[in-house]
Amino acid sequence: MKIIHLIPSLDFGGTEKVMLLLANEQKKLGLEVKIICFGDSKSYANLREGLEIECIEDVHVQWKYFTTKSKNLNLLYDSIKKYNPDILHSHAYWTDLILYSIPKFQQSKYFSHFHLQYPFYQKSGLKNLGFWFLQQRMTWNYRKCNTRFIVVSEYSKAYYKNFFGRGVRIEKIHNPSPYAITSTANKLEGELLRLISIGRLSEEKNYYFLLQVAQELKALEINFVWHVAGEGVLRKELENEIQSRD
Repeated sequence: MKIIHLIPSLDFGGTEKVMLLLANEQKKLGLEVKIICFGDSKSYANLREGLEIECIEDVHVQWKYFTTKSKNLNLLYDSIKKYNPDILHSHAYWTDLILYSIPKFQQSKYFSHFHLQYPFYQKSGLKNLGFWFLQQRMTWNYRKCNTRFIVVSEYSKAYYKNFFGRGVRIEKIHNPSPYAITSTANKLEGELLRLISIGRLSEEKNYYFLLQVAQELKALEINFVWHVAGEGVLRKELENEIQSRD
């Protein structure tokens, strides 16, 4: 079996790491795997070792109603056609837009992997006719290719069910982790509990839930320290919220 994974770029990030972990596991199973990206910062050197990676740079796509303005799409089409994959696995809305701008590969199964809740898939009314039309065109292309969808949580599944409605195959598969996670339920009194969260400081990461956890730990008089490693649009807001709760 041949599989192509498509991703906007191979930069440092959760989506990129999950995709590389998945590609490595598929290769261990004896499957033929290729990764196509549209930008490459050479991240995750240990995970990409031994994987076939092709970077097709300067690819641009813009949809407007039934017309498509694009650049270098022929390079993507030729690459996929030459590889002749059984599965085309897209890992972002942007790569979906590119993939569904080229002719359908009849022999391939299409998968779209939603690693977060993309704002594009929010319900849109006729007041924003251009955006609504774009959504309808994307949905039509999904159905034309009989696309299967993968989400990472129940929340994401409900989010996309609300957009697509019934009759769409959405499968929940949690993100894989190569690390064992253990808990210390029988914590000794007075021992320092160390917590760490790593991720982008954005709304979908639900840091306000972690703030509530921290408040509960304080109420229980548990001695703890919480390290937050990440950057994002909510940084200042979260810093102010943490200071206000001290």
